[in-house]
Amino acid sequence: MDAERPKQYLELAGATVPRTCAAAALLSHPQISGIVVVLAPGDEFWPQLPLATAARVMTTVGGDARQHSVLNGAYGARGQRSVLRTGSWSDDGARPCLETEALDMR
Repeated sequence: MDAERPKQYLELAGATVPRTCAAAALLSHPQISGIVVVLAPGDEFWPQLPLATAARVMTTVGGDARQHSVLNGAYGARGQRSVLRTGSWSDDGARPCLETEALDMR
């Protein structure tokens, strides 16, 4: 993609993708206690987003490959209330249009 910023920070319908993606849906769901956002080392765009200061958002730095980043995210969630009992989910943050209803845990 030929852009001045990574795809997850491009605008979609007037908002950056993280504001319209899985993170926003996860944070609006009543059964989700928090999320871990895995960032590239030196990410300069994340701190500019309102989501970066949300109380239920934690961050950690990714690894050399996707599986390392997912593992770092899991380590970042360690010790958080009920993470292991209720499960976890991994997404690359650039997938818009997740609806809260799709997250209902039954």
